[in-house]
Amino acid sequence: MNSALVIDDDPVVLTLLAHTLRDAGWTVYEANDGDRGVELATQHRPGVIICDLLMPRFNGYQICRAIRSDQFYFPQPRIIVISSSNYAADQTNCMDAGADDFLLKPVKPVELLHLLKLESGTTFIRKSPTLSKGASPPDTSYFRRAIGQPPMV
Repeated sequence: MNSALVIDDDPVVLTLLAHTLRDAGWTVYEANDGDRGVELATQHRPGVIICDLLMPRFNGYQICRAIRSDQFYFPQPRIIVISSSNYAADQTNCMDAGADDFLLKPVKPVELLHLLKLESGTTFIRKSPTLSKGASPPDTSYFRRAIGQPPMV
């Protein structure tokens, strides 16, 4: 069974994302701040971590760095950062800190579930499925436009 950790200081977002994942069959852990989130990540080792970028005391950048620097966290989880900020610098800085994906709030449940089905990630242990000769990876640009995901700048 897939496991996920959702970290967000907004209780509405936290509840929505956790409920969406549970309905899809995921085991979900919840944290309402970054400190508790890193603690739960270390304890439960979920395959996916979804965290808010801007939180007091311990933000999304710090969460990414803390998880990526933990040499004993193997295999590394997929980290999806969510934010209401659409600045290209925030997206770039998240990826530099160790995030695999970046989603804009409000996160649509169908968008999140679709993203989780796609093989993604910058960690060295994630591998794309082998494509048959002459095949190309699926183009998801139409889907992303249809559900409102702007292109990364």
